[in-house]
Amino acid sequence: MIHGIRHRRRLAAVVTAAFARLSAATALTGLLLAATPVQAECVEVSASEGWQDFAFLIPVDRISRIMGGWTVDKASYTPVGAGGHVGDAGKKLEPFSTYKYDTTQPFGALLLSRGEGAPHLAVSGPVWFESGPMHNLRMRINDTGLGDNDGSLSVCFEAASQAAPASAPPAAAPADDTQACSSAKSCISVCDRWNEESDTELLTTFANGCDKRIYLRYCHEIEHEDGTDWSCYDHALSPGERQTQHTFFATGRWEWEAIGSSDTASDSICRRKIQLR
Repeated sequence: MIHGIRHRRRLAAVVTAAFARLSAATALTGLLLAATPVQAECVEVSASEGWQDFAFLIPVDRISRIMGGWTVDKASYTPVGAGGHVGDAGKKLEPFSTYKYDTTQPFGALLLSRGEGAPHLAVSGPVWFESGPMHNLRMRINDTGLGDNDGSLSVCFEAASQAAPASAPPAAAPADDTQACSSAKSCISVCDRWNEESDTELLTTFANGCDKRIYLRYCHEIEHEDGTDWSCYDHALSPGERQTQHTFFATGRWEWEAIGSSDTASDSICRRKIQLR
């Protein structure tokens, strides 16, 4: 059992990602490549495949939304979104955790990575690519037993050229981004406790006390035979909402971060991260 939690000051880098599948125009030309190049658009990700590699004709710098549903067991569990099977379904699936690709994330979570061998993360909603526009990425469902899976997710992303056209003024100065993130930080509170029914599971409850939508990132270090890696999960917390994360620790190293906020119907993610702890 882990008796304490060590907090890392800051991740050296957190990889975020967006992906695209074969466009209609590419399909018509019969173009065959190892990774399918597409234009910026909403694209489908299958629950019945493992890692799916994609290349971008136009670099992208954000995911604007994720739609659709998929399931890791079509006979027993209804489709869910990119956050995966949580709640009662998540608890019922826990005995089969050896079939997860990432045991720290829910079954059915959307996993994203730069490419083979690169760190991956889980994302359930809009995110900015803090490392800049991306050309080559991959994603999959958090499940390795793919035979009984069903459904797909539509990942909608925006091209960097659409986000910041050359003729347009800068979207915001760095100081504005920092102020927005700092404001987001002041809206939230975090409470940790061990699950009384488990000696290895930490429950982290996150509460939003402001009247704005807050975007959060949770990162946890995973131990592998060949070293360690960071697994991250992004999600949004509505005004007054509380969410609890269930995490199975390998090393006990983790961190929460506020990555953005929104005061209007148009969500905006801060490019600078502000640590909560």
